[in-house]
Amino acid sequence: MPGGEYRWSSYQEYLGAPGLARTETVLDMVQGPEGFIALCSDDGGVVYVPRLGRGMDENARLCVATEVLSAAGLGAPGDVKRLSRARRDAAIRLLGEKGFSIRWIERLTGMGRGTIAHVLLGGREEPDR
Repeated sequence: MPGGEYRWSSYQEYLGAPGLARTETVLDMVQGPEGFIALCSDDGGVVYVPRLGRGMDENARLCVATEVLSAAGLGAPGDVKRLSRARRDAAIRLLGEKGFSIRWIERLTGMGRGTIAHVLLGGREEPDR
């Protein structure tokens, strides 16, 4: 039974119908009602990526990076340096878009900081911290 048909479901509220549920947090996490619909669909096309904070250990970051890259058909983080240049750069950009720092991409992929910075920053120098 689809979520919208279940009598006690808040599915319609996440799509904008008035109700009791506080939907803001979830909708922010999935980029709005369209992301919520995709998340609830059975096709597995949406990968939720938690915020990458200081409290997240290396194993958790590896799991997130693996899930993100696998969903995009780019393999595992350790395989990135063996990809063609175009696919390698796409993987690096994807990890950067998902919040991974240059340092963490370096650790997870085994690639050099200069290469990662060049891809993410378009040849510009790494910003001062």
